[in-house]
Order: sequence, then C-alpha cells, then structure tokens
Amino acid sequence: MQLIKAVVSYLFFIALAVAPGASQSGETAKLLPLSVAYGAVSGIYVPVWVAQDEGLFKKHGLDVGELQYVRTSPTLAQGLVAGSLHVGGMGVALLDARLAGSDLIFIAGVGGKFVFSLYGRPDLSSARDLVGKTVAASQKGATTDHAVRMWLKANGLVPGKDVQIIFVGGVPEIMAAVKQNLAVAGVVSPPTTLLAKKAGLKEIANLAEQNIPFIQSAWATTETLIKRNPEGLRRFVYAFTEGIALVKQNPDIAMKAIAKYTKEHDQEVLREAYAAFVDTFPRIPKMTEAELRAAVETNERAKGNNMNPLSFYDSRFVDELERSGLVNSFYK
Repeated sequence: MQLIKAVVSYLFFIALAVAPGASQSGETAKLLPLSVAYGAVSGIYVPVWVAQDEGLFKKHGLDVGELQYVRTSPTLAQGLVAGSLHVGGMGVALLDARLAGSDLIFIAGVGGKFVFSLYGRPDLSSARDLVGKTVAASQKGATTDHAVRMWLKANGLVPGKDVQIIFVGGVPEIMAAVKQNLAVAGVVSPPTTLLAKKAGLKEIANLAEQNIPFIQSAWATTETLIKRNPEGLRRFVYAFTEGIALVKQNPDIAMKAIAKYTKEHDQEVLREAYAAFVDTFPRIPKMTEAELRAAVETNERAKGNNMNPLSFYDSRFVDELERSGLVNSFYK
C-alpha cells in the first residue's frame, strides 16, 4: 500500500509538472530543496551531472541549486551530518564515519567496481618496479587508496613498507604529483587516464579490467534525513536513475556534461571517459552485497566487529523504484 501511494504521488507530480501551460499558470507543484554534492572530478559522476544540466531534478520535483564539488570525504561527511548537505557522493569513508557514531548511510549505488588505472613513468612495467618508490592516491582511506593497496597486496607487496603511498587531494592532483616527480605513479580514473597517456605516462595496471567489486562511489545521506524528508530522497534516486538512462542513450549529452565539469574539451579524452564508465552504471542503482562486503573487508574495525555489510545500505528507495517498473519509462 505504501508503495502504491508513493508511486501515485510521484506520477501525479510528473503529470502536473509537464502539463501544457502549467509553468505559465503557476500550477506546477512546489519544488523540494535538496543540496547535492559529488566527491570527485571523475566520469563516475556523469549521471548526476546530466540530471542537473538536463533538468531532470526539476522534472522530478527537486530544486538542488548548484551541484557542489566537495573534494575530501571527511568534509563531505561533516556537511551531511550537519545538514548543510543532504545527499553526497562518497565511497568507503562512510564506514569510518558511521562506526564513529554518525548516522550516515548509503541509499543508491553508482558503480560497484574499481574504474581506475595506475599510470606512471615509462620505465615502469609491473608492481615489482615500484618497490622502494612512492605512488600517489587522493586521500588516506579513500577509494584510490584502497585500490592501490589491494593491487599491491595482490602482487605480493606490502603497502607502506615495499611501496610508499602519498596523499595529494584529488584525481587531478594525483596526475600533477606524478608529473612533478613527487611520485613515480598514481591511481587515476577517466578522463584523466588519457591525459596521463598524452603526457607520456604508461599504464601499469588497469583495475577496471580486473572487475574487482568495491564501492568506487555511492550516494549517501543520513538516517535522520530519511525520516524527515523521504520524498526528497525518493525523487533524487528517481532523477539520478533517469540520468543513468540518458547517459546510456545519448553519448553527446553525456560528453557535454563531462566536458563542463572536468573542464576538458578534447573530444578523444571525452570519448574515452564515456566509454570507460557507460557500462559501469547499472540500469537500477542497486548496491551489491559483494561491493559492500569488499568495503567491510578493508575496514579493520568493521571486519573485527563482524559488521553486516548490508547495515551500511538502506535500499528502500531503489527497491521501491524497481518494484514500480517506472525505470522502463526512462528508456525510449
């Protein structure tokens, strides 16, 4: 009954919003304010960029204002807990924040595997070539950090002992650190991968090809906000899901958004970024137990307390959307 009520309310809003002359007559339903932040200048966020630029948030009854870029996960987490942000794109840093007592929780997925490559100096070819050297990641405990640590361990190396890791801020800063010889290699995501190639760096490892389940990014909010504003969060999940559909169906719109938010206009770079991520986005943004479990395995406290991976994820809005069948209407 609750599902039917929610879907009927949603359909009523959409019908009212797109009714001929509605915007002129003042008949449109009131837009709900919702502050949204993304956590990296990476193609992983293209569906939310498209949802913003193509008016999908307004279509679904939201006023998100300007999307905010918050580079560090701790700052983003603080904003969510304080209520200055309502929804944020972040990775496994949520586990630490939740274990520290916050009520942060994931509500939708973005991509359930690493979409990173390790690029470095041309003379480097393998993990063994990195012994005694330094690689760059974004932040301690961030997805880039976990990606390089997991890859090093899989190749028999001990992070911090055999290979040092420095933290420089974000993906563009990782690229800069390698170019400035602060590190011999770094973990980058598209479109920075092609920029690295054009700068003469060499791909040492493509983590995307290894299909390692992990939370590269997901959408987080607080349990407090779920109680206070479930309708706003429901509409966000619906709009984001339609953004995924538009990305999959219209490469030109997707690449236009990538160009705007990454400030990169080289068509070859944009095509690479699009190709790298388009198949990563699920039709319905469900998080998998595999990616959640992998995240728990990298967190000593969560692992030590035998935390249930699903305890970090509230699937109600995605489950509701899936049961409603509305996703089919997003594909033309």
